[in-house]
Amino acid sequence: DNGNISDAYAFKAQAYDTISPSSPGAPILSTSADAPAEDSDTGVEGDNITSDNTPTLRATTAVTNTLTFFVDANGNDNMDLGEFLATSKALGKGDIFGYAESTVALKDGTYEIKAFATDIGNSDSAPSTVTKITIDTTAPEVTNISVNDKTLSEADAGKGTFTVTVDYNE
Repeated sequence: DNGNISDAYAFKAQAYDTISPSSPGAPILSTSADAPAEDSDTGVEGDNITSDNTPTLRATTAVTNTLTFFVDANGNDNMDLGEFLATSKALGKGDIFGYAESTVALKDGTYEIKAFATDIGNSDSAPSTVTKITIDTTAPEVTNISVNDKTLSEADAGKGTFTVTVDYNE
């Protein structure tokens, strides 16, 4: 040191995100109660069977997180090439959840869907628990129509009853 004094150096505090967010809730098909325009739960609500091959999925997470939904085709808990379905920012309404419509058309079959959350520091959570969703875009076919053997005449009009039974392949 030869007596020179340097200007004070300004330090900038930097924060590093080292904590991963909590895993989101298990993905579910959106219902008309969630968002009528995004209803993907066709048929019996809650059975995880849909005729929508680009379903809208929902999961819960923290309000600042982004949700990513994927098909875990090989069961390794990671989103591998070709497994991505959709991503969405969480919404801040009541329960904190995010909706995402699949950007990939799925073929008929059963899929294991998982989600993970990414926080604002770009840290990913562990994946959610799996939800099995079945895509079934094929309408059922009539396999049999039968009428009871009671014969009705014109005179019986309005007086008698008969039963028609329709069987389907599903």
